[in-house]
Amino acid sequence: FDNNEIKFNDITELSIDDITKIDGYEYIGLYTDSLYQNEFSGSLTSDMTLYLKYKKYHSVLVKTDKEEISLKVYHGEKIDTNIFYEKGYKNCIFIGEYSSHFNANTEKIYKDLELELKEGLTVSFYEDDLLKERIILEPNTTLNNELYKYKYDNYELYTDKEYTNKF
Repeated sequence: FDNNEIKFNDITELSIDDITKIDGYEYIGLYTDSLYQNEFSGSLTSDMTLYLKYKKYHSVLVKTDKEEISLKVYHGEKIDTNIFYEKGYKNCIFIGEYSSHFNANTEKIYKDLELELKEGLTVSFYEDDLLKERIILEPNTTLNNELYKYKYDNYELYTDKEYTNKF
């Protein structure tokens, strides 16, 4: 496990729980080969080398106005944001360390993390009746500044597709 060996001498009784609980890692299985292809089952009858397979995870705490949601996210993977939509949150904006936006749809997790969830407002951009892009903005933000961040300039905004109600 991570190039470390655990040696047990003169074992009379050993529970799998004795070797599978390691903080920050989820136990996957016990194998007879270092490529983790042959899962071990049965009893030890002689000296044997076994390989423990683990998957590293990180704790992600998401704070909302209503609750705190604890997640286990595997190392190098993204947060599954479906849980927030299933709980009724819409247009999720995640705020990370130092009040910076955290893009949960693209950013991978490599450490324990604490985030704040805010519900935003959507602005949809259409071109010839086709949705071109949808962005989520924090409430009470200055629209022009936010749109500039998304590389929109030289634009006029309308609230209808006929372009008669200028925003």
